[in-house]
Amino acid sequence: MKAGNTSYRNIAISRGIALSLLMMLAGAVSSCSEDDKIVEEVVTPPDDIRLNVSSDLGALPEEVRSWHHTLFTADDGQCHSVGEFPDAASMVCAPDSRDIAVVAYENGTNLSFSALSSGLPTASYYVTVGDVNNPMPQIWYGRSADPVNVKATVMMHPVTARIAVTVVNTPPSLKSLSMKIPGIADRLRIFSGEIEASKSTGNDLVIPALETKEPVTVMPMANTNKWNLECRYTFEDGQEIPVTLPVPAAIKSGQSIEIIVDFSTYETKGTCRVIYRNCDHGATKWTNYSADNVLKEAPRESNRYYTVSVMQKDGSWKEVDVHYAMCSDAPSHHASIWNDWNNSKQMRDTMSFVNFTHDFDSPVKIRIKKKHGFGSVRVRPSTYNITPENLGDNTVEITLPEWDKRKVSVEFDGNRYTNLMILPNRPDPDRPDPNNLPAGMIYYGPGIHNPEQINLKEGETLYIDEGAEVFGKVNVSGSNVTITGRGILSGARLPHTGGTYAHGAQLIETNANRLSNRGYFTISGISIVDSPNWTLSVYNTDHVTIDNINLMCWILNGDGIDLCSVTDATIKDCFIRTYDDCITLKVNSLSLTATKDIRISHNLIWADYARGIIVGPECGLNTRAGISDCTIEDCIILEYPNKPSSLNSDGAALSVSQYPQGGPTSGNIENITFRNIIVDNIANGGRPIAVWQKSGQDNAKINKLTFSDIRIIDESGKCTSSGIFCNNNSISNMIFERVTYNGVPIGQSGKLTIDKPENVDISYQ
Repeated sequence: MKAGNTSYRNIAISRGIALSLLMMLAGAVSSCSEDDKIVEEVVTPPDDIRLNVSSDLGALPEEVRSWHHTLFTADDGQCHSVGEFPDAASMVCAPDSRDIAVVAYENGTNLSFSALSSGLPTASYYVTVGDVNNPMPQIWYGRSADPVNVKATVMMHPVTARIAVTVVNTPPSLKSLSMKIPGIADRLRIFSGEIEASKSTGNDLVIPALETKEPVTVMPMANTNKWNLECRYTFEDGQEIPVTLPVPAAIKSGQSIEIIVDFSTYETKGTCRVIYRNCDHGATKWTNYSADNVLKEAPRESNRYYTVSVMQKDGSWKEVDVHYAMCSDAPSHHASIWNDWNNSKQMRDTMSFVNFTHDFDSPVKIRIKKKHGFGSVRVRPSTYNITPENLGDNTVEITLPEWDKRKVSVEFDGNRYTNLMILPNRPDPDRPDPNNLPAGMIYYGPGIHNPEQINLKEGETLYIDEGAEVFGKVNVSGSNVTITGRGILSGARLPHTGGTYAHGAQLIETNANRLSNRGYFTISGISIVDSPNWTLSVYNTDHVTIDNINLMCWILNGDGIDLCSVTDATIKDCFIRTYDDCITLKVNSLSLTATKDIRISHNLIWADYARGIIVGPECGLNTRAGISDCTIEDCIILEYPNKPSSLNSDGAALSVSQYPQGGPTSGNIENITFRNIIVDNIANGGRPIAVWQKSGQDNAKINKLTFSDIRIIDESGKCTSSGIFCNNNSISNMIFERVTYNGVPIGQSGKLTIDKPENVDISYQ
């Protein structure tokens, strides 16, 4: 790059000449007669002074100090001077210079300055990368608006980021692997420090991963939105497989980024793992995002825990597929697994489940062979009174007596984290003909499918047939939409990412744009596993039916069913096991209107950490909307193991939690009924019931709250007390009617705590 018309070197030379002239003039004056002498004192103009540079984290790295530095000064929106220096040590500027900007760069390859001469408006000065896909140097930048003095220092920081790509265990059949990163900026404004793209959408950076041996220098992204890392795998047979990894945060200045592609599972599972990790400049903590990319279908392996067979009508036995669903032993490992999205610490467990079909016109016999020895076996719900028969050879037989008692947990030696769930169904009488599908139906037949994303518009139906396993997110963007079938929808191959909370995709998301006129959504019959976030997210959608689904999710922030500003909804005959809330009713900052007229019935609930069925916790504002007219009945709580650190909290199997969303005081919670519910031997320390109001509200109200015919069965006698904590708010018209702990009325059992009895209008019946 050529020097501009004016440089600090030229200025220094000019001042040297001026000083010589002044000295000559002084000598001439001294030779004059006494009467002719000039009495004014000659003032020598000061020299340019050295400009110090440093960084926010200490001294500027020596490597950066050795780079070429270009110095710009300006005042009143006009550039005064431009100077170029071979390193930081030689950089000088005029005293009292203001609005100083310094650009240091590793070399001049693929860079150009818009101007290197003074006299133009400051907006005219920027440095541009010629092509983001060609090698470019690292860049640091600093700016100061303070007058320069002998101790002046400009604080520098890195502009560019560095991306290192590592590919390991590469299969011989892989011909190429390229990665595309969108939205890269290519311009740095000199006097504002703003990063921008010459194209409105930014530039696409393409990295040939197999050929990239050294870190790649890149400008940051032009915006801060989430983005997709696109990977394209090309094999020797000509097959090309595109896969994306969502990353929720943009590439920032100074970041160190590592992309690791590991093919160690390619031969056995047909997958590779892509890990994207970044660390901010000067930090030591790395943030990880990852996904398992499916590149070929591997043969299904037999379940490592169980073999399951079902007796047919002719008396023969038919072996059925046993599937996996990850779960989390939260009470033991919660703090350690909070951000372990890849289960790299191997602290999560793997339950198993079967989802065969049977007509259930008579009791159904099932044989279970456990592949390792065991001492005892139990079937829950315990109130079903199903007794296993031990046949020897690690094999037991159970009989499902009727349709309403078909969903059960089989637990060996008390282990609830590698248990077996029996989740059968009847054949679908409305199963479509795959060769003659009705209009508006998306159909997946038996086998493995990887659509990645399925979009359902107005009036459409997604049908996942028995024997089908579909990997992908479902986005519902219209009304009158149905999801049904007898197969499995899985989020296991979607990226599981996040910081403190999971940031991956909500597996089934209705009304992502939160429009106010959505309605008539139905989901039934399918099993759903391994969501990267909320599993079934229902926003601003009225007339909702959720019937006979099975839902299993292990991730933190992985709620089961969230109804947000929903009117007229039914959730029935479901099995739900999640790490976070199983079923939650909300009014939050994204939904705003009331949630009301909700019926939750005949469900099996298994909460591994957060809460089972919770009304709230986000419940709008008293000036806008709340939650009302909800009935939760005929449900069984199979597990709630989390012992709360404080009873003054909302963690419980059954919970009402009132705190505001977006203002000082919650919306009202009114006319809520829990009835005919069994809490079935939850883990030691687990909490059956909590009613909790956040403190500091302006007398938030809960009114007409009823718990009726609630049976808490606790054979160990070690449940944590249930609790009612109003925290200086108020609860009126609350009824505990035939609520018992091991057969004793809960008010007499010593297992109920109320913080402010005077603020709780409660009657026991």
